[in-house]
Amino acid sequence: MVMKTLMDNDVQEEYRKFRDLIRRDQDASDSFDMTTIATANAVGNDDRNTVLQQLNIYELMALGIRRGLFDEAIYKRWYHNQFMMDYEGVSELIEALQAKKSSIYCEASGLYKSWSKNGHPESSPGRMTMAWWSLTGQNEKIDTARAMANAR
Repeated sequence: MVMKTLMDNDVQEEYRKFRDLIRRDQDASDSFDMTTIATANAVGNDDRNTVLQQLNIYELMALGIRRGLFDEAIYKRWYHNQFMMDYEGVSELIEALQAKKSSIYCEASGLYKSWSKNGHPESSPGRMTMAWWSLTGQNEKIDTARAMANAR
């Protein structure tokens, strides 16, 4: 799956379209609203297909990680920032879809919540380190670590 994402030009092009839609949704001067993809009128729409295709990839990745088919440590190091930014970019759409069917993208949502707690392994000190800093009054280190964990 990782290699296909890296090597396949079609997958790369679809991902670029997906990111462009997120940018459009976040641009106040653009009238595009990501949540309209959740409506019945959008079924078959190219934008909807692009977004759902990427979300389906993330859902498969999350399910594979949860079931132990994919190594979470590798995926977290490889996809953490991309997945977290993308999920946040479409979170309102996912919520709108889940309002209609709670199980849709439940694996990706669970993975997002899990990864939100710990951050990227390179920029997030472990719980024991954070506890030690807290006990020894090293609050500036805690603040720096939290800021790095939330930076994308």
